[in-house]
Amino acid sequence: MVRAVDVVFEKLPPELDEIPERDTVFDATLTIQAFVMNAFGCLDNLAWIWVCEKAVLNAEGKELESLRVGLGPKSKEVRASFSKEFLAYLEKRQGWIDKHLKGFRDSLAHGIPLYIPPFIVTPETVDKYNELEKASGDAIQKRDFELYDKLQAEQRVLGIWRPWMTHSVTEKSPRAVFHPQLLQDYVTIDEFAREMLAEMERQKI
Repeated sequence: MVRAVDVVFEKLPPELDEIPERDTVFDATLTIQAFVMNAFGCLDNLAWIWVCEKAVLNAEGKELESLRVGLGPKSKEVRASFSKEFLAYLEKRQGWIDKHLKGFRDSLAHGIPLYIPPFIVTPETVDKYNELEKASGDAIQKRDFELYDKLQAEQRVLGIWRPWMTHSVTEKSPRAVFHPQLLQDYVTIDEFAREMLAEMERQKI
């Protein structure tokens, strides 16, 4: 996760103003996708560590099924083994898990993978952008590749770079400015691990 943060900041530094190359954006996108999956996986790993160290079992005294292992409210046997202090911490962070991390991870794994828009167009220039888009399509149909390249260059000038990550710009998908979000997510995962260590100490594990 640390390496992922380093790569994103190297590829797309926060001070960047101009629209970056597509391959650079793709590299950063793949890295952010890996970061999100690893962040989600870290929480699962913490749950598994707890279940193994605490020897949490189901009502029949058997090992928990894999789908029952987690830190969320649905993992009742696991949650029942935690202290009030740790449960209070989980409740405090549940919104971050549900509304942010789980939203990004679930869409990444089962829906539209999160991505970095190559650029945005302001309301003031969107009509001109659409005109150039139509003209570009016409140029392609006529196999006028020189004109197509010229129109695409004009179109690109209208774009503005923004360091955002989202799943879809047309749906009500979660979105975030990725530089501060990656840092905050890393710090939060680190916090989860420290709280888990404190819970182990609390329960003498």
